[in-house]
Amino acid sequence: MIADMSQPTGNSSKVNAGTHPAHMNAGGRPDPAEDAIVARLNQALDLIEQDKFAEAEAICRREQQKHPRHPHVNRVLANALMLQRNFPQAMYFIDRCVQLAPPGDAMYLYIIGALRRQMNVDATCADLFDKAVAIDPTHVDSWLGLTDALLAIGRYRDGRDAASRGLEHHPGHPDLWHNHALALQSLGRAEESYRDADALVKAFPDYPPGILLRSGTAKHAGGVSPVQICDDVREYWKLRGARRGVGSPVSPETRARAVQAARDGVLRVGLLSPDFREHSVAYFIEPLLREFKGSRVETFCYSTSPHVDRVTERLHKLAAHWRDAALMTIGPIADMIRADDLHVVLDLAGHTSASGIAALGFEPAPVQGTFCGYPGTTGLETLDFRLVDSLTDPAGVPFDAQLHSVEPIERLDPCFLCYRPSDEAPDVSTGPVSRGEPPTFGTFNALKKVSDAAIGAWARVLKEVPGSRFAIKAQALNDEHTQQDLLSRFEALGIDRSRVRIIPSTPTSREHLEKYAGIDIALDTFPYNGTTTTCEALYMGVPVVCFAGDMHASRVGLSLLTGAGLPELCGVDIDDYVRIAVALGNDVPRMKSLRSRLRQTLLASAVCDQAAYAKRFEAALRAIVIRVAGREA
Repeated sequence: MIADMSQPTGNSSKVNAGTHPAHMNAGGRPDPAEDAIVARLNQALDLIEQDKFAEAEAICRREQQKHPRHPHVNRVLANALMLQRNFPQAMYFIDRCVQLAPPGDAMYLYIIGALRRQMNVDATCADLFDKAVAIDPTHVDSWLGLTDALLAIGRYRDGRDAASRGLEHHPGHPDLWHNHALALQSLGRAEESYRDADALVKAFPDYPPGILLRSGTAKHAGGVSPVQICDDVREYWKLRGARRGVGSPVSPETRARAVQAARDGVLRVGLLSPDFREHSVAYFIEPLLREFKGSRVETFCYSTSPHVDRVTERLHKLAAHWRDAALMTIGPIADMIRADDLHVVLDLAGHTSASGIAALGFEPAPVQGTFCGYPGTTGLETLDFRLVDSLTDPAGVPFDAQLHSVEPIERLDPCFLCYRPSDEAPDVSTGPVSRGEPPTFGTFNALKKVSDAAIGAWARVLKEVPGSRFAIKAQALNDEHTQQDLLSRFEALGIDRSRVRIIPSTPTSREHLEKYAGIDIALDTFPYNGTTTTCEALYMGVPVVCFAGDMHASRVGLSLLTGAGLPELCGVDIDDYVRIAVALGNDVPRMKSLRSRLRQTLLASAVCDQAAYAKRFEAALRAIVIRVAGREA
């Protein structure tokens, strides 16, 4: 059976009588009532183990009224509340637990950190784990919690260093090794990260996360066959036991109903994602939810993240049905999907954080696919299709994408994506050259997409465009040491660091988009292209130069630029990429012309035509359901 490797749900560690001052009587001796408190808390924890969360909460509430400052009373109560999905109250009591932590109790700090991590990974969470390892460096789970938390909040250098320190205490531990490689990737050290992940797999060939990480880092590093990447993700699921026939089979009657609905009825479509929030995926899902609202497509959104923001609230209103699957394990998620009697379900996250894709290993819907949120094959053979287009995943020349995709490929042309710009976007502003400044190239992609090859190409462009500059914006560059490391990489290629400007992170979407006023030409990352960054740059009047590689992740730029009517900005190789960028950087009139018309060009293109896109999308789903469910009926 598939191992349930989704987020942990609670912590039922038993309570022992402690020596916290709250446990002492006036004479400084252990309070005889403490044993009774501990017994009742352990009774509550036994109930939690039996999934009797409300009964456990009732016990803890009574204890909390009598002993409001007892640390374990508060932490078991927080546990019971979280498992009932009462997240605001759970967080309130977790915050109390932080204040009441018994001095020197590493395990208590770890438990509170683990509970908090599931709902809100922040600096406090990292601090709890950091204090735990300072007290007890032999506890490997505290090191893992620390590195996980640091990476989640964007402190990648600290995460790398914590993983290294943890490995000193636990040499060769695969999870810490995994996090070390992941940190290198986030720091823009794609090639080093791949080598680290590759060594991890060779040392632990049966360790699924290592195999999955190697496939992911390969997309960023380049130089790895797409076939090997496909083989890795296929092996990952093999080790987890995911294969056709693992779950309860969908009945012939259910398949027949799906076919009938696809032919002439209302199609029930599930969307499974942790990213119904301020996230890149939301920009490409909202057009579908808007167009499908009140139509013959009935949408079911399964949200696997506890994170809620304004975008979540907006998407919630657009969906016909909303299912909160945050912190649920994959079995219950699969049961929820099955109970909704869907005709087709789409994974929108692949192997990204908090994904619920493993639930589809139980085959809860008659037709299952993946789309948008993961740049390549997921390797899961229980998926019936992967929705892409003829440019991202061509058939035949220059390569046959089906050869490195486990899922059958379905193509939605002319572009498999539709972008809805942010409502907060400012007007297009003049660029540096229009203000009499030197031409400025730049990229706003995540640093993990910045390969040595990309920096090498950018340095060539800067050398061939006199006086030009380069601006880069990425969360990882909030760290001073990471900034200096990046600048030194440019310097080693003959580019004075004064020509490279690092743009600080911004708290809002509007402020982020305003920063495009500082660049004239965006240079896409490779071999892993940008997606949202390409769309937002064009929307802000900034042309994007890219080149097409030999796998989906390196061909999204080609699809978007072609869909937007700008195929001439996509090169066929690195030399062509540099040639296009240099020619544009030396042509000030063309840069000004593009700046003035790109927004309207994009809005009038297939990339932003929501209505036409939704019709194509619906037609594609109906055809897939008829073919797949009809074949199995």
